Amino acid sequence: MAGQLLLHCAICVVACSLLVTVWWHVFGLIETGRLRTLAATERDITNLARVSEEHAERTFSSLDQTLRLVQFEYASRGRQLSLGVLQAAGQIDGRVLLQVATTNAQGQLVQSTQPFAGPIDLSDREHFRVHAAGHGDSLFISHPMLGRVSGKLSIQVSRPLFDKTGAFAGIVVASLDPAYFTRFYGELQLGGRGVATLFGTDGIVRARRVGTEDQYVGDLSASPVFARLAKRQQFGTYTSPGLIDGVERMLHFRKLQSYPMLVAIGADPRDALRNHAQAASNLLNQAALASLFLVAVAASLSWYVVLRRRHTGDQARALALLQELTSRVPGAVYQLWVQADGKARFQFASSGFRETFGLGSASQPTDTVAEVLARVHPDDLAQRTASFALASRNVGPWDCEYRIQHPAGDLRWVLEQAAPQLLDDGSTMWYGYVSDVTDRKQADEQVRIAATAFESHEGMFITDNNANILRVNQAFTRITGYSAEEAVGQTPRLLHSGRQGADFYGSMRKAIADQGCWQGEVWNRRKDGEVFPEWLTISAVRDETGSVTHYVSTFADISSRKVAENQIRNLAFFDPLTGLPNRRLFLDRLQAALSNKGAAPSKCALFFIDLDAFKILNDTQGHSQGDVMLRQVAERLNFCVRNDDTVARLGSDEFVVMLQNLPTEAGAAEAEVKRVGEQILATLRQPYQLIQFTHHSSAGIGVTLFQPGDLLVVEDLLKRADLALHKAKSAGGDTLRFFDPEMQASMLARARLEADMRQGLLEQQFLLYYQPQVNQYGDLTGVEALVRWKHPVRGMVSPAEFIPLAEETRLVLPLGHWVLEAACQQLKQWSAQPYSADLTISVNVSALQFLGEQFVPDVLATLQRTGAPARRLKIELTESLLVNDVGGIIAKMHELKAHGVGFSLDDFGTGYSSLSYLKRLPLDQLKIDQSFLQEALTNSKDAAIVQATITLGNSLGMTVIAEGVETETQRLFLQARGCNHFQGYLFGRPGTIESLQSFFTATNPA
Repeated sequence: MAGQLLLHCAICVVACSLLVTVWWHVFGLIETGRLRTLAATERDITNLARVSEEHAERTFSSLDQTLRLVQFEYASRGRQLSLGVLQAAGQIDGRVLLQVATTNAQGQLVQSTQPFAGPIDLSDREHFRVHAAGHGDSLFISHPMLGRVSGKLSIQVSRPLFDKTGAFAGIVVASLDPAYFTRFYGELQLGGRGVATLFGTDGIVRARRVGTEDQYVGDLSASPVFARLAKRQQFGTYTSPGLIDGVERMLHFRKLQSYPMLVAIGADPRDALRNHAQAASNLLNQAALASLFLVAVAASLSWYVVLRRRHTGDQARALALLQELTSRVPGAVYQLWVQADGKARFQFASSGFRETFGLGSASQPTDTVAEVLARVHPDDLAQRTASFALASRNVGPWDCEYRIQHPAGDLRWVLEQAAPQLLDDGSTMWYGYVSDVTDRKQADEQVRIAATAFESHEGMFITDNNANILRVNQAFTRITGYSAEEAVGQTPRLLHSGRQGADFYGSMRKAIADQGCWQGEVWNRRKDGEVFPEWLTISAVRDETGSVTHYVSTFADISSRKVAENQIRNLAFFDPLTGLPNRRLFLDRLQAALSNKGAAPSKCALFFIDLDAFKILNDTQGHSQGDVMLRQVAERLNFCVRNDDTVARLGSDEFVVMLQNLPTEAGAAEAEVKRVGEQILATLRQPYQLIQFTHHSSAGIGVTLFQPGDLLVVEDLLKRADLALHKAKSAGGDTLRFFDPEMQASMLARARLEADMRQGLLEQQFLLYYQPQVNQYGDLTGVEALVRWKHPVRGMVSPAEFIPLAEETRLVLPLGHWVLEAACQQLKQWSAQPYSADLTISVNVSALQFLGEQFVPDVLATLQRTGAPARRLKIELTESLLVNDVGGIIAKMHELKAHGVGFSLDDFGTGYSSLSYLKRLPLDQLKIDQSFLQEALTNSKDAAIVQATITLGNSLGMTVIAEGVETETQRLFLQARGCNHFQGYLFGRPGTIESLQSFFTATNPA
């Protein structure tokens, strides 16, 4: 008895020692695995956060580059862009941009790559208000909002627009689809509760993905991230409950280097430990089986001892012991007896069997299989039944994976395995084991999803730490042309184009070693030899010791973006019609030439070229013909200059040429410039073959010389060349003129006079002088109103000096209006006095004034406003007015004549009038020009002209008046020939109204 007790004790001690050892080892392995899993999770989210940071940085960089190009183009033009610039900018990536648009300074939408109807006001939008408030030239990234043009949720990325003066002129905005980020985050495989977030330094979420759900709202300003940012941390890892959903996660954040944005990648530890739990479960299963084996061995030994003293037929106790033993085993075990007629019943099933199939404790699976089969998913039942039937016929091992559904609705995957034993009576005994494989199936699903993510739209390849390619995705093959079989085993040198040298790749490797990543633009070569640009991101993958194990590279073909950039550059710097540099690019080159002080001594020349009568071609033949000619002019100019010279088109028919590296010897540069200029004139003089006809033309050229380092600015050079061109055009065109200082002095004087004249009109510095007109008795019949200018500094300015300038600058229009107003006011005053009521006032009207559409209404309105008698107003016209549109002139004269206004033809015989026009004009008076009168007493031809004019006027029923009468002899000569009206110094010089007092005193002595 004592011996048996000692034997039992020994068996128990040995078994317990072994069990403690096994379980101690198992729990140690499980804890080590848990720590490694958490470290790997932290490493994974850190790598994914780095990739997400690079993705966001690249996206915003592309958008910012687009905005800067549009902004730069706007500033150079100083006006609204062509839609082509915006459309080129909007071609970066259709999955990224919804639209590119511009507004004016008031926030009104002006242009968009998306069609829009009616006025759209964006002045209340945050991104407009920020720029309008004057925060400088900064990039602004708004929170997601509903676009008023696209109607879609979008992030507005914007920059301000400035005009040439630097004043705020509006904004350019790119509408970014936030789903572009969430689609990318959906490929990161962060688990069901993992999260990827893009948010600003203001804490507002721009894009967020949690599991399979996309979110675009949320405030994270209370996140621990901002406390770390305050301590100047640019990245970091922490564990915290989510502010939005409360789920505790391990998160890694990174702040973008160039933009006020952050990315945060988080994983739920429960998701991260799921695979670890599966491994731990396997270890526990193995430990449990080992423990069961030890217990079974110990029990067998003890049982053997007991059998020697007890009865062996206690089956009930044996069955209870078997249930106790199998309950310790993971999974479920059973014994199924299938009779020869197909009926089946469970001979034995462990307690785990009921748990696996969701059977109640009252269920008796030993009696029927119906409840077990009822748990099998309907879609899997037929497969399970067919595979078991096949194994039964073959009397071979059977295994099957299928789904079971618990009464509560939980769906689980199980693996059932069984081995048959054929009995003597024809029945079969099956010994089976059922294990839950749901976690493994989910892990397999994650692997498949990860594989799908690897096959994204961006090219990807993975290398080992020696840069040997291990795996590529389908996008890699599509972009490069190399199949997986051709690429695997090679190194990335397979794609090198040779455009970047060893220094470039050396700096790339250093950045990866120092920072763990690199991104930038690389030119690679496809399999077919085509060189193409790509945006490449390389990230190092490290193990728990920090050693690099792999490199993950992602790249996107940016050929379309490069095309868009080139298109924008061409629109910004080149003339779309001729392909020549435009004003902006030419001014840059001119500034560079002027500032190039360190260059070898040389001279340069600037040509201003303007085509003669080009407007006539456009007006008569259409702009399409003019465009053909301009393209030919550009070709001819390029032919006349050297490769290092510049030909540009400033606009319309204005071209410029800059010659560089001219000799510095005295006269040599001038001679070379003249030679090139004469060649250009001769080339441009050749016939132009336009659409279906030949056109002849010429040009004027103005030239100025300069030397690098001269104390000049670009504007000075342009003014000098323009002055020289003006002289060339004044000489009739088809000639070349050099700039000289006298030109500038003359033009400066003219500019000052024009400015003074404008100021004089504002300050009413002009006066109206009157010159008497008398009859043969010396009685005053009227006056001619003559404008005079009394400048506060210059004194009295000669009409010969300011009248031509007024004609050229169109200032004659406001000046003529003032003269007419003043004359009518004087007529109104005279009409109230008997001695002056019958006097007339003649007013000179310029052709520019008379041909205006509002001339007749303005005259009638002035008469009505002043109350002046229309029959006493006489309008003096010159013969030069009759060159164009005689019919329209006659119609206006008749309209005014119908209201009583009279007309006088000044300087008759000096212009281009014909007798046929003269008889049609409703004239009241002809004026003999003083040039004929001065020689009439000594020159018979002039005397004959005077006599003919008098006879013609009298015959046509007109009054004839001679101007410039200075002597009594001249008066008598005229009177003897029938001219009874005179004007000249003999009767009075032009003067103020007071100078006429002597005439009024003689008429009205009282």
